[in-house]
Amino acid sequence: MKPFERTRQGPSESARSNERRTLFLPLSLALVVVLAFSRVLNNGFLTYDDTTYVTGNSHVTGGLNGRDICWAFETFWASNWHPVTWFSHMLDCQIFGLQAWGHHLTSLLLHVLNTVLVYCVLRRMTGALWQSAFVAALFGTHPMHVESVAWVAERKDLLSTLFWMLSLWSYARFVEESKAPSAKWKLFYALSLVFLALGLMSKPMLVTAPFLMLLIDYWPLGRWEKRAVTRLFLEKLLFFLLAGTSAIISVRAQNAGGTVASVAGVPLALRVENGFVSYVVYLEKLICPIHLAVAYPYARHVPFAEVWFAGSVVFAISAVVFIQRRRWPYLFTGWAWFLGTLVPVIGLVQIGPQSMADRYTYVPGIGVFIAATWGAVEATKSLRHQALVLASCGPAIVTIYIGLTIHQTGYWKDNETLFRHAISVTRDNGVAYSNLADYYMNQGRAKEAVDLYEEGIDLQPGFPQMYDKLGVALCSEGRISEGIKQFVKASQLDPALPAFHEHLAQAMEEIGQIDEAIAEYREVVRLIPDDAYGHRELGIALQRKGLLAEAIGQYRLAVQLAPDSASAHFDLAVGLESNGGLSEAYNQLEECLKLDPDFAEAHNEFGTLLGSQGRLDDAISQFREAIELKPGYTNAITNLSLAIKLKKNTRK
Repeated sequence: MKPFERTRQGPSESARSNERRTLFLPLSLALVVVLAFSRVLNNGFLTYDDTTYVTGNSHVTGGLNGRDICWAFETFWASNWHPVTWFSHMLDCQIFGLQAWGHHLTSLLLHVLNTVLVYCVLRRMTGALWQSAFVAALFGTHPMHVESVAWVAERKDLLSTLFWMLSLWSYARFVEESKAPSAKWKLFYALSLVFLALGLMSKPMLVTAPFLMLLIDYWPLGRWEKRAVTRLFLEKLLFFLLAGTSAIISVRAQNAGGTVASVAGVPLALRVENGFVSYVVYLEKLICPIHLAVAYPYARHVPFAEVWFAGSVVFAISAVVFIQRRRWPYLFTGWAWFLGTLVPVIGLVQIGPQSMADRYTYVPGIGVFIAATWGAVEATKSLRHQALVLASCGPAIVTIYIGLTIHQTGYWKDNETLFRHAISVTRDNGVAYSNLADYYMNQGRAKEAVDLYEEGIDLQPGFPQMYDKLGVALCSEGRISEGIKQFVKASQLDPALPAFHEHLAQAMEEIGQIDEAIAEYREVVRLIPDDAYGHRELGIALQRKGLLAEAIGQYRLAVQLAPDSASAHFDLAVGLESNGGLSEAYNQLEECLKLDPDFAEAHNEFGTLLGSQGRLDDAISQFREAIELKPGYTNAITNLSLAIKLKKNTRK
């Protein structure tokens, strides 16, 4: 039997052969993917977003519970709305805790499942056994997919693709059933919608899905007849509605998180230029995946010749595949799949400081693999030994990709290795310098971090987060005034991001600029009025200024917004005690300690309050509890000594 051709056997023999292949090919694909990516199981967590998504996120580390499930639906945390992704991370923490290998195992299994699904979807839609298997093998072993699999924070790529493939499989079944007098088409139509919704709730990059369905209607499903085009669009209305809703929510989430770069930071003309160049670089790396990096820097200026060449390549290929779409429909679908699914991340709406990212090719690359695979069969059909040529070249390419993937996964073992590699294979990579500096900050090496942040800013000066990080590093070195200058620059570049104002306020408060700090805290609560922490910080600054009544008002707001926060109750108790509201302060401290019995400062404050009421034995007990929880706690030791002396004097 020739590769890439259907068999022509008797019914019984064909049935047995198909049954064997039904089991053999998916299992073989799974084993090949495990071989290529198993090294990820030895890798740890990264500081690069893994802290945001897992290790530093208390909503995730606690596992699945009712409160955090509600949070997943409500939050725009990490500048995204993807509750299904949060559920996946929570479930991992429920099962594995913070053992990194367990989280990597889940990601690897999801990638294996996605690879098998790519095969199953293409097999069902095209009927081509070997082409479908080869596309799936390319997808499963490609080095550009290391970022999606080896990076725990990119679980959203794997999940969204899982549901997208299930949606396409259901859509293919819907098309099949709609041709026959059966009611099953309604079931598969509904399933396709549900799976797409779950995919969009994993990662909103799937907003192009309805357009891709129309593209698949052209080839391989062959539904584009002159009279059927309008019906095909109407058939997708609910899919478009889902995608549109997801796009609106996504824009709100990105704006809320401050990750959308301004036109001033990245001019629109530069974004368009970068978009054309990125298409060609993506295509080049999909064919020859070398010099891959976790982050690719945004150029300050793209040479006109480079833009002209990239634009010419994109338009030339597009023109050829469009003109020849009837002759080579697979080229048209594959190329349009690649171009279209990259649109949300090509940079016209710039998210973050990167010019492009390997993870963005996880779904778009399938289009290139389809075009290349079916194109190779067509190009070699006149060869006498086509079967031998294809059977030799196909496995050789996959083997090369496996080797490159195994090598690439090694760079993801830790933060320092990952970002030093990025610096070595790219030029002027401010993002890599900044993230290497983050790693040093977490290691307590602030001086080295400062130098790296400054290098990153010199290379990519348009991104405010770098100034903010430099400010934090300078403040940790005791260089508060220099840190304030960086926070000011960050807030000027993006005045809508609350974190910059908060860091600026904290630094100003540190050097005694209370009025200025209060003004910045007011800006924080204006930008995020539902943030209990911001109200607490504003209250503390107001109390330092002597504005007790207003401070207590802020503390009350914090308690209303976060009634389960022991710290909010503690701050309110301290404010009330300072203002003479001892009875209510007593109640707030009781609630605080009920929520957090190990809150040493609350025990100390409770002891002070009890001592002022003459309840010295109870006060001594509270001071001792504070010292036991926090050995060397100076205030509690002093208060305990005074309470014991006062008790002795009272007895005399």
